[in-house]
Amino acid sequence: MDNGIRQFLRPIRIYQQSATGVLDDFAAARKSFELLPKGAVVLAAQTGDGGDPPADLRIYPMFNVPTLAVHYADAFVPHLFTAPGKQPVTPRAVWHRLDIPEGGFLPVKFLKYIAERGAPAGTPPFVQNWQRDFDYLYLIGPSIPNPMPDRLEFVMGAPRFALYRIRK
Repeated sequence: MDNGIRQFLRPIRIYQQSATGVLDDFAAARKSFELLPKGAVVLAAQTGDGGDPPADLRIYPMFNVPTLAVHYADAFVPHLFTAPGKQPVTPRAVWHRLDIPEGGFLPVKFLKYIAERGAPAGTPPFVQNWQRDFDYLYLIGPSIPNPMPDRLEFVMGAPRFALYRIRK
């Protein structure tokens, strides 16, 4: 095969590898929903810097994973209900205090900061007491070591997400 054809096929190979990885991660995510107790309250954060979209667009499809727990585990996931008036789904009144006004996933380093030092001024209400208010945390993005081993118990993971039980 000549060099020109190799260069032409390179992006196709990268796409195929990325798509295969995402499909494998979605299959693992489906298994993770079976580990959530019915009615769990689930928070999602990202391993990256908080950018929306993330710097590596290959992980962007994984940002939908936590909201699928609503269907598969009858969980409450506040990210499903962002931007009132935009989405046709709204949370029940009991969950309004955990509404996310708008925006993407917070970086896990911010959750760690809140856990260690308290919520700084301007912290969105839904995460001010995240350890108390949520049962599980999905971390979306490239795998990292458990960022808070004293607060999070690893349940399962895949290359682009991890599920943790939040210790109370």
